[in-house]
Amino acid sequence: MTSDHSPNEQQQIRQQLEHELQSIQFKGHDHVLHQTHPESLRSRIHALWNYEFDISLRPAGIAGALTAATFAAFLILFNDPSPSVQDPASSSSSSSQRQLIQIGGNTYWQDQYEQAVKQDES
Repeated sequence: MTSDHSPNEQQQIRQQLEHELQSIQFKGHDHVLHQTHPESLRSRIHALWNYEFDISLRPAGIAGALTAATFAAFLILFNDPSPSVQDPASSSSSSSQRQLIQIGGNTYWQDQYEQAVKQDES
């Protein structure tokens, strides 16, 4: 507004403008604030940390069961049933000739106990 209008005229123009713009509502406050004041990395991380989400138990249970079944199948299929490598002296004895011995209240296979004693002595 220029200074050549009287204060009364300015008041009338202002009232007319307010009346014409009364029905117009600005709804982009959030968008404008986001454009003019972008969030910092710290505030975005804080918002992510405080993010709430719901986990349905049925899909989570199914996923857990599938994982357990896959792990069990992996163990069954890829488990090596062959005996561990032993030295030739102890491998000459067959499993039918193995004897159990009791020492100190514990039970051991005799060949394994003798092998452990030999390793302990050396």
